[in-house]
Amino acid sequence: STIDATVTVEKSNPSVPIVECTPMIWGLLPQQGTSHRPHHLPHHPDFTASPHYKLFNARSETVYEKKSFANLILNGQTCLFSVEGYYEWTYNKPPPAGDKKAMLPRSLSGDKRKQPYFFHSKERTQQTTSRNKPLLLAGIWSSVRTGRHCANTHCNEAKDATTYNHDSSDELITTFAILTMDAHPKYSWIHDRQPVIIWDASMALEWLMNPSPDLLERIRNLSTYDSRGHSNSLPLEAYPVTKKISNGKYRGQDCTLEIKLETV
Repeated sequence: STIDATVTVEKSNPSVPIVECTPMIWGLLPQQGTSHRPHHLPHHPDFTASPHYKLFNARSETVYEKKSFANLILNGQTCLFSVEGYYEWTYNKPPPAGDKKAMLPRSLSGDKRKQPYFFHSKERTQQTTSRNKPLLLAGIWSSVRTGRHCANTHCNEAKDATTYNHDSSDELITTFAILTMDAHPKYSWIHDRQPVIIWDASMALEWLMNPSPDLLERIRNLSTYDSRGHSNSLPLEAYPVTKKISNGKYRGQDCTLEIKLETV
């Protein structure tokens, strides 16, 4: 489903770069909408995620090879956003402790639904030891016309994510996509891909101010290998959670609570 989010973007003025938080909608829209084919907002009764809002992820390994994505980066439209964690789904069951063959699939017998896992940082915040540090994810963003002329009252459904041209009443919508990479070997049995997590503060600032293919490679390497080329032990952990969260409308308080899986 498409959701509202607040991401950090870099805004350049002639003298001083400014980092600010901006509301956006998840699901990158690289092309302008038209009056015949407008981009409906999530609150609109005619909204559907397809055919629009489908670009939730972008592969970091090829993001510079795709013209539409590369142009966004060259225009300075990179962003960061912090999350408590993220979910991945799998039909596989956890490998036994110490199993070196974590890549092998292990089917969950008798259950046709995928099991969700919640990924989060193991590190605690400095303010309180009861909360984990947020994860900082890399993304790209775009601001395009929705194709709707907003001289009417129907253009107020998503005020936080929309703006208007100064010289017209064209409605603009700002959206973003998450960059992804190969999953860390420890968790590749759950999913073969994961978000690009930036663990180094200087790299995070560089992604906003001076992004490059070399930087993305360094970020990926830091998330996967140590200085000796061995699999890195990152402060990231995952555990199973209720399958209720597979319903995009579910908002229960147990969304991030660990559960025990039945042994098969």
